Amino acid sequence: APKGKKKTKGEEKAAKFAAKQAAKAAKEAEESAKAEKAPKKEKEAKKKEKAPEEVIEEDTTPAGEKKDMTRPMISSYSPKHVEAAWNEWWDKAGFYRADENSSKERFV
Repeated sequence: APKGKKKTKGEEKAAKFAAKQAAKAAKEAEESAKAEKAPKKEKEAKKKEKAPEEVIEEDTTPAGEKKDMTRPMISSYSPKHVEAAWNEWWDKAGFYRADENSSKERFV
């Protein structure tokens, strides 16, 4: 605005917004400069903190029986060990057999 002339509300808002944007950009630049230095230390710390791998014991559950749940569970899902005896148990429980007394149409 020319010298001696009052700023309008729109001009005041625009100036205030520009000041906020400049402050925000300066803060982001400062944070990114800090972030460039920090990751190296964080990565080194994470490598040292890495948890040891769990030892998965061989499953001693007999085929066709429910899993032995008295042993401690592993912390992550392992399909090989979890699903190992499912098929035999489902077969033994009769899930694969047709219901001979069913009134439904035959599915082939």
